[in-house]
Amino acid sequence: MLRYLLVIIYISTTAFYGQEISLSGVVKDSVQSLSNVNIIAKPRSKEVNLSFSITNEKGEYTLLLQKDKEYTITISYLGYDSHTFKFNPTQDAEKNIVLHKATEELDEVIIIEEIPMLIKKDTIIYDVKAFTDGKEHKLKNILKKLPGVEVEKNGEVTVNGKKVTKMMVEGGAFFGGSSKLAVENIPANAVDNVEVLDNYSEVGFLKNFVDSDEMAMNITLKEDKKNFAFGDITSGGGEDKYYESHAALFYYSPKTNMNFIGDLNDTGKKSFTINDYMSFEGGRTRLMEKDGASRTNSIQNYTNLINNQPVFESKNKFSALHISSNVNTDLTVSGYGIYADNHMVRRREIINDHFFENSSYREEVQSGQEDDNILGIAKLSADYSPNFKEKIFADLQVKIINNESLEKRFTSIGNILTDFDNENKLKGLELQQDFEWHKKHNSKHTTSLVISNTYNNTAPKEFWNTNRPIFDSIIPLIQEERFNLKQNIDFTNHTLDIVGRHYWVLASNSHLYITLGNKYLNQEYITKDFQVLEDNTINDFENSGFNNDLDFRLNDVYLGTHFKFKTGVLTVKTGGHLHHYDWKSKQEDILSNDKFVFLPDVTAKLELKPSENLTFTYRFLSNFTDAPNYANRFRLLDYNKIIRGNSILENETYQNGSIRYSKFAMYNGLIFNGLIDYKRKNSFIRNQIQIEGIDQFLIPVLQETPETIISGIFNLRKKIKKINLKVNARMQYATFQKIINTIHSEDTKIDINLTGSVTTRFKKWPNIELGYRTKFSMYDSNTGETDFVTNEPFGNIEYTFLKNFTFTFDYRLTEFKNRNTNTSTTFDMSNISLFYKKENSPFGFEISGSNIFHTQFKQNSAFSDFLVSDTKDFIIPSIFMFTIHYKL
Repeated sequence: MLRYLLVIIYISTTAFYGQEISLSGVVKDSVQSLSNVNIIAKPRSKEVNLSFSITNEKGEYTLLLQKDKEYTITISYLGYDSHTFKFNPTQDAEKNIVLHKATEELDEVIIIEEIPMLIKKDTIIYDVKAFTDGKEHKLKNILKKLPGVEVEKNGEVTVNGKKVTKMMVEGGAFFGGSSKLAVENIPANAVDNVEVLDNYSEVGFLKNFVDSDEMAMNITLKEDKKNFAFGDITSGGGEDKYYESHAALFYYSPKTNMNFIGDLNDTGKKSFTINDYMSFEGGRTRLMEKDGASRTNSIQNYTNLINNQPVFESKNKFSALHISSNVNTDLTVSGYGIYADNHMVRRREIINDHFFENSSYREEVQSGQEDDNILGIAKLSADYSPNFKEKIFADLQVKIINNESLEKRFTSIGNILTDFDNENKLKGLELQQDFEWHKKHNSKHTTSLVISNTYNNTAPKEFWNTNRPIFDSIIPLIQEERFNLKQNIDFTNHTLDIVGRHYWVLASNSHLYITLGNKYLNQEYITKDFQVLEDNTINDFENSGFNNDLDFRLNDVYLGTHFKFKTGVLTVKTGGHLHHYDWKSKQEDILSNDKFVFLPDVTAKLELKPSENLTFTYRFLSNFTDAPNYANRFRLLDYNKIIRGNSILENETYQNGSIRYSKFAMYNGLIFNGLIDYKRKNSFIRNQIQIEGIDQFLIPVLQETPETIISGIFNLRKKIKKINLKVNARMQYATFQKIINTIHSEDTKIDINLTGSVTTRFKKWPNIELGYRTKFSMYDSNTGETDFVTNEPFGNIEYTFLKNFTFTFDYRLTEFKNRNTNTSTTFDMSNISLFYKKENSPFGFEISGSNIFHTQFKQNSAFSDFLVSDTKDFIIPSIFMFTIHYKL
């Protein structure tokens, strides 16, 4: 299959390139070369596509033109008179251009409107019509055609190799800034321009202070969509009663904006994923992420709902409504509500190899699991700007979860057979209030105040029914034919963060920042483990060391000072935070402690060129673990795991350094991003494990033996005429400390993930992607070495033909190999679609198939301290659907 696609690429590109001519040269004024100048080649024939180029820092440009086709070439640059000439390409040629400064401001406005792509400092503006042909269906189809923009399958958007962290429409956040919800739902015919804002700050006058690494993308709508309802609706059905329906409806007006997204299917498609969820976390300016303290959030409560894990059956319901209103010129009020309801069935076969110093054993597991998960999110926000020097935000957010899970598991360890039913019910509530005030007093002094108050409560209830007595030496079980165990947990968390920061401009090239903050944390953790007997009486385990009742409190007061200066192309920010920790745990005994911790940090950025920079960061971090690790009585984790917390734990400390290099060259189509990250844990919390047969007893301890993690991420993009080359590399080397049966050892883990692909970008020819991914994982411990290798060749094709038909096909072949056992497994995944839509018709029709070769399972591996897992996840069988699309 991939061999045939490669032949098609070769034939089509050879034929196409035989017709292309290059025109190159240098653009300058009377003094110097000019960078970021737009050169536009408009063909006389409507059948020939527009071509354009942007000069690099040396003023160089290259245009690719069709042979023997007449063009009008216009050179435009802000502040200069445009230059126009006609050109009929017959062979490769060179032409240098000299521009003259404009004398009228009005000319600049006219020029900007004709520029397909405008680059100015941290902003890129794309004129969509210059890159599209009107056959695009969604925003993602537009973005894929814009220079430097890429859209991943998970909905993540990158521009020049950098991830877009906030998605906006008409200047306002789109459902919290989710890129996936935007690219999958915004209709292509509504989009006028795409604006990319690097180093984005929602508070404009803080842009030079907050050192934002955010990248925002703003979608501006066509004029006829700014006071109009638009969107689309799809509905489809397939064999075996498979169904899907989807609605994306939008209304924009000068004062009020409304967006609705709804989804209903049993095909496994999820409209809401972890990436989307993370866009709803945190505040606006994220000042509290800069204080050296590591914070956790409640995402673990939602992972079953929003993880895109393989499932055997899936029914998904999703709806989201967003409303924004400009009350007046100073105040904007907005709010959204999200509801997600998923029913999933999972089937797994797992081989767990347990390796210890003096023994090892293999565990074979067959598992069937049903999950019903409900998530509700509601948020109300106010944005008040009484003047251009003051900004106030206020947010109120509520999250509700209601999850139920039922698992039937059969395990075999030698001649020990265990079967059990595991039922889990989890209800949770989270309430978060955020307030921000930012004030620019004058040109030298600016102040920010951020207050965040969060309350959440989760109450999981666990039930085990098994044929085997568990932990005979610890749990006082009463002998019955089957053992019924229950566990109730009540976990309440209250956090209050207050941060104030003052920005002082000492001179044009030096700033001083002073930060004062306080974080208060109160966690209450109650557990109860017991046996339910056949006569419904209770056998309580409290007298055997079970049942926790913990009140944990932490108060963190900190003072930070940072000095930022710029000299030439170098910008440096250095300083640190002095923390005073005061914490108390109240159980049978009351333990209290306090300490001072200083956490220095430094950041240096070297701007080698306007599109090339090098950034170095090094900082010290500190983190306290959550209350469950302090709870010093037993708690059942699984049929062969018990944990007991440690009340004398202190804070973890570690160092984190990174070097980031990025280069973007529009002239030769090169994008490169590289990151090397170093993390050294000086003191950290890890479970100490005691093994008795197949039973495991865990206790968290604070280890002082260092651990090291070195990782690298490298992305290379190269455009050669109509071909895009892409290489991604991810590597990690890590050393881990572990204590098993009082024996201390150091393990090593190596992960290498390489992906390369070649993609065509034609407008009339089929567009094809061919790639290869290989992943190598190695875990080396004193009990042996484990190696896994995954090889994945893949290919995709997209072709629009006969004006109204679009054909897409993707294929991925996976070979999973266990080098230790010299065994391998091969499986493939493929999807196909044929879409028909007549121009100017609101209706479209699609025939599609997923998993068309009826692959039964996916396979992967995982490592831990003493465990190597080889997992087969059975997946949804092939589905063929007929879908009707209707565009409003």
